[in-house]
Amino acid sequence: MAEAIEWARRIPFGEDGEVEVRPVFESEEFTTATPEQIAKENELRATVAKQQRK
Repeated sequence: MAEAIEWARRIPFGEDGEVEVRPVFESEEFTTATPEQIAKENELRATVAKQQRK
């Protein structure tokens, strides 16, 4: 949350602008997915993140 707030402070808008920062929950916190499904999702997320860094 602290990192999100730091990023939000950099948003370039005038004095009339407004932003709302909300927490994002991990799928493990609200799903009935199996540990295997969660592991596969995490692998896919890591692959996408790696590709985006290129």
